[in-house]
Amino acid sequence: MRCSAAIAGLALALAGCGAGPQLTGDERAALSSRLTDAREAAGANDPDGVANAMTRLRSSVRRLQAQGKISADDAVRLRAEAIQTARRARVELTPTPAAGTQAPTVTPTPPPTAVPVTPAPQGKAKGNKGDHGKKGDKGNGGD
Repeated sequence: MRCSAAIAGLALALAGCGAGPQLTGDERAALSSRLTDAREAAGANDPDGVANAMTRLRSSVRRLQAQGKISADDAVRLRAEAIQTARRARVELTPTPAAGTQAPTVTPTPPPTAVPVTPAPQGKAKGNKGDHGKKGDKGNGGD
């Protein structure tokens, strides 16, 4: 699963931060906890859980960068990898339905019913006065 691989890659990136020695044990544990949350969410097919963990990780990285504990280059790389991991989770993971719930069924819409068209009766159309002739001529059939 590529999402898990992305999380593992992010863990390696965190371990290789150039300014890593400036992080306290608690700060390292907090970042590691975000990765654990993401791994657990990925294992549960929960893309929203992965995305939430990555959002918290990016926030922590931003704060640590502002405090000078993570270099700007490392922070940019970590945030970009966190965004990519969340995107992969959205594409690759399918949430499992809660127990006792069913997927909604879709009822197809029936095609429209055709209304028969009745043709107009043959014969003289209303308003047709026929041929009355011209200037004194009696017209058709008018002797």
